[in-house]
Amino acid sequence: MINRFLSLLLLVEKNQISDLFKLLNKISCILTPKLLNAISSLHKLLNNISSLLNPKILNEILSLSKLLNKILGLLKFLNILVRCRELKQMSFMLLL
Repeated sequence: MINRFLSLLLLVEKNQISDLFKLLNKISCILTPKLLNAISSLHKLLNNISSLLNPKILNEILSLSKLLNKILGLLKFLNILVRCRELKQMSFMLLL
């Protein structure tokens, strides 16, 4: 998943994807249903990602690696949400 995400960002860097909405759509296609179930809404996730790609913020980010680190932080957060949900489901099943 992260490899596909990084390849999308490389396309952006090479100006092969210039439209932010196209990029966000491609990013949303990468996310697995498991991840999507862990977040309350896709809209919130896309807003978080698009805020990272805001031109004002991009001007403050000096390198692509810093942008990738910020996005990776979001992905790690999503992974934590997925694991919490799985643990909650497992503990519920143990109680039955």
